[in-house]
Amino acid sequence: MSQTVTLKQVTWDQGTLSGIVTVTPALTTRPIAFELRGEVFNIKGFRDVNTFRFTYSGSQSSQHVKGLFQPGALLTLH
Repeated sequence: MSQTVTLKQVTWDQGTLSGIVTVTPALTTRPIAFELRGEVFNIKGFRDVNTFRFTYSGSQSSQHVKGLFQPGALLTLH
């Protein structure tokens, strides 16, 4: 079962397509991935019920991927 959350903030790791996102409301499960505007991101760990680490390994450009992460964007967790 999936959960949809709203992106509050993203912090990118320098020189990579990995980082940390903060979402609302709190996560009700421990998903392994999320989808954002058709792109799939892998979840690598959790700081708390609102914050987790992610990475992207798809074929889109860095500029495209980073442009997806706007405050208020909806993430579908899987």
